[in-house]
Amino acid sequence: MARAPVMGVCSFLGLPLGAAAYWLADVGGQGDAGVVSSVMAAIGVLAAAGVGMVASIAARERQERWPWLGITGALVSKAPLLLFLVAFIAHH
Repeated sequence: MARAPVMGVCSFLGLPLGAAAYWLADVGGQGDAGVVSSVMAAIGVLAAAGVGMVASIAARERQERWPWLGITGALVSKAPLLLFLVAFIAHH
């Protein structure tokens, strides 16, 4: 019996978490030439990608109803990390 896709839906939570971490780092870290804000943003978007990945793995482990939902959520949750890396490469 397939379970409801609870963790598959939770895998999408990485996107708002990553966006919030990036925004907080941008607002709070204007000193020290932006080094602190870059580190905070990097940790935040990496954690957001991790949330999406772990929730996707949990969805597969629980054998939830729609496995594509967890995989899609993990890919969407990696968007803040991808944007951070592109901005970091383009800036330097």
